[in-house]
Amino acid sequence: MIALTGRLDALAGAQLHMDDGDLTMTGSEPEQICVNALSDAVPDGVARVFTVGNHDSTRTAEQMRARGWAVTDGSVQEVAGLRVIGDVDAERTPAGGSYQRGDETSEQIGVRLAAATCAEGAEVDVVLIHQPYTFGPLVSSGCAPLLLAGHVHQEKGMSVTQGEHATVAQLTSGAALGGTSIGPVTEDAYLHVLSFDDEGSLVAWRAVVVHPDASVTVGAWRGVPPAGTVRDGASQSVLDAAAVAEG
Repeated sequence: MIALTGRLDALAGAQLHMDDGDLTMTGSEPEQICVNALSDAVPDGVARVFTVGNHDSTRTAEQMRARGWAVTDGSVQEVAGLRVIGDVDAERTPAGGSYQRGDETSEQIGVRLAAATCAEGAEVDVVLIHQPYTFGPLVSSGCAPLLLAGHVHQEKGMSVTQGEHATVAQLTSGAALGGTSIGPVTEDAYLHVLSFDDEGSLVAWRAVVVHPDASVTVGAWRGVPPAGTVRDGASQSVLDAAAVAEG
């Protein structure tokens, strides 16, 4: 899959590769192999930004920076013309269980990031973070137009909400739960291609789905849906589960 992401960058003519975390399983030193694999797969000349997931460690972040990645740290960083903010996952999950990484919960990180996006001159284009549970305060404030996250082990498509200052699009996805990191893909795996205008606004997006039989579905381009849209373009399994829950 890592090799395929680099191939997709090349085919799409990508200017920026965004990884929303859990590149490793435990964040151990030997997992430099994962960092190297992804760094080598992304074509030369393509900018790159990474956010630390719950399975990644401080050492993972250091390894990524050493390979030329911008790593989200709570500050606004300009990468390939986009103003990006994010931060580490509030949770840490090495082998054996999970615990809170620092002093902040996911919601508290969301409150802090929301304040940062609303600060004068911030002009944030994208919030890239592993945990979608940070989204609440960011959606309410409406100062960042696009929120990207993973973690949930489902492809949830795009939802758009009217915030205090503007509409906020949220795109959430994640790898299949319980699979091994080595071997064939056991469930559909999702990558997303995003198109921005010269001002840093999202104008279109599409999903690229890799199936367990090694076939690939390239989804149609979709515009940003209107406020009030929920789970636009989500995988059918997610839509089915939502329908059962709501029924």
